[in-house]
Amino acid sequence: MAPRIRVGDVGHPFTVTWLTAAGAAKDLTGISVNQIQFKDPSGNQESKTASLVGAASAGVTRYTTVAGDTTLFDEAGVWYWRGHFEISTTEKKSTEWVREDVEA
Repeated sequence: MAPRIRVGDVGHPFTVTWLTAAGAAKDLTGISVNQIQFKDPSGNQESKTASLVGAASAGVTRYTTVAGDTTLFDEAGVWYWRGHFEISTTEKKSTEWVREDVEA
């Protein structure tokens, strides 16, 4: 079970493991855009720059919330997040939105 998120939480990691259609790790070498995108209960969207976890060939990206994220999880309700990457102009992908219930 994922840890609960509460309004104002910091240090919460959002991790995406990118896979190819065959189920192997997606090589992210040459990545130019690496984001975790968030949507608040009102529908406002915000993107945060994610980091590669390990080698680009492992296909793992992560963003961890920090104290300066004043608009992330600033209200209780249903939030959504997803991973997004671009490799030059040749490849752009996003995951499906993942639901997070943020508690007061």
